[in-house]
Amino acid sequence: MKTVLFVLAGVFLLAMGCAGTDEPPVSEIPAPPVWVIGEPVRSGMVCAVGTAEPAFYVDDARDTAAENCRGQLAHSIRTQITSVMIDEATERGNNFRSATVTQTTAAITDMVAENAQVLDYWLDEHGQASHKKNITYALCCMPGGQ
Repeated sequence: MKTVLFVLAGVFLLAMGCAGTDEPPVSEIPAPPVWVIGEPVRSGMVCAVGTAEPAFYVDDARDTAAENCRGQLAHSIRTQITSVMIDEATERGNNFRSATVTQTTAAITDMVAENAQVLDYWLDEHGQASHKKNITYALCCMPGGQ
């Protein structure tokens, strides 16, 4: 009886060791898009990338990535405008009020929400870009870049 158990255990372990994984070979995994791993650049547009953690529904992850992308885009534009406002105030020797910056920030956020378009999505099924599987990326852009 012990011999039969050892044989069955050996067959089970052998089968488990040979089962492999459902991961394709590294050579068959497509590379991440350039906009995921580098600076997103589109001629005549300002762009940003947003991400989302894995979600049960793919559409939920895409929606979250798009929302985060718009937030990143608004932050980028806000930073550029605040910098210009500070440079201008310094040049003139003036102070500007934080209320002006707050109003500008609200206007920028509204503008980005209305004008930014999601141009592409990418699901990192194998953790190539972030070393974490199933992260969703969204590329959004709006007119106005150099």
